[in-house]
Amino acid sequence: MCNNVTWPAACNNSGTQVGAVFAAFVTCGTQARAAQYNWTYGGDGHHSGSGTLTTTGATSPFTITGISGNFDSNSIVFLQDAGDCCGNTGNNNLLYSPPSTLLDRGGLAFETSAGTPFQIFFNVNGYSVEDINEVITFGGTFTATLQAAPGPTPVPEPSSLGIVAFGFVSAAAFINRRRHRTSGPMHRPEISLS
Repeated sequence: MCNNVTWPAACNNSGTQVGAVFAAFVTCGTQARAAQYNWTYGGDGHHSGSGTLTTTGATSPFTITGISGNFDSNSIVFLQDAGDCCGNTGNNNLLYSPPSTLLDRGGLAFETSAGTPFQIFFNVNGYSVEDINEVITFGGTFTATLQAAPGPTPVPEPSSLGIVAFGFVSAAAFINRRRHRTSGPMHRPEISLS
């Protein structure tokens, strides 16, 4: 477990324990990548929306973990869990990118401040929107543009902290070893006068 590192045990002279602490920090420091996409939907004559998608993952398809913006003049309140909406296909909240940036047949689903869940998904001839009543509107256009290059999520970096901690532990072990080596009786070299 990443939160169960015992420091006093790591501060003795055992190189294995120091190495284990360092390895634990490096392992816990592996972070998922996150990216944000500006998205728009419209063109079907009934629905329109825009906002930002937050995704995580190392390779396409990326999992959409958050959505913000407006849809049909109502603010988007939250992202629906995968499979929760809307009866026809069951959303998977996946975004494919690059070379083109698109949703698949599962699409993404969310609820607005009007209390209505919607699902945007790719259909045979383009994008469609389905509502909670399983009414599908065909013929829309969905676009998503990467806002910034994917980077680490803005959280503390355990791997960097681990490297610093490893330095402190190594220095303490070195000083401790040196102290033990020089704490014995002092031996002065004998000088013989001839």
